[in-house]
Amino acid sequence: AEQCGGYFGWGDADGQNTSTDYDQYPCRPNDLPSTIINTPYDMANTNWGGAWRIPSISEMRELFVGCAMEIITYKGIEGRKYTGVTGESIFLPCAGYREGVNVECVGVCFRYWSGDLDSRDYKSALGEFSGHYAANHEDRYIGCSVRAVCDK
Repeated sequence: AEQCGGYFGWGDADGQNTSTDYDQYPCRPNDLPSTIINTPYDMANTNWGGAWRIPSISEMRELFVGCAMEIITYKGIEGRKYTGVTGESIFLPCAGYREGVNVECVGVCFRYWSGDLDSRDYKSALGEFSGHYAANHEDRYIGCSVRAVCDK
């Protein structure tokens, strides 16, 4: 679908925390898990239940590296369409991000969380980001989108 969905700080399962203070998030520096996949901090599993979960960074990279990508407008929303070798495709909107209570760069920035912590810096988690900031890690308090995957 073309909807941007919610904005979640990494580990903020309900997406309601708008603080930019790392200590206000459920994962604190002394007890950070290396992954939140299928834990109470998993934003996708908490909101959708069942076999739905946040993707790992390796799953995200498989999609982004292993599929053909084109920048398109779908139902009036800017985003990226990824098409695999089977011809199946997925649309991911340029949903922007949230910092504090401000939503920025909708239609421009592409930021999606994985369930994996950045092992180099406890303040960051991994995802796929582009637009103004091309990087593979982001501050955990930044509200990014999540595209759930399903283990069937």
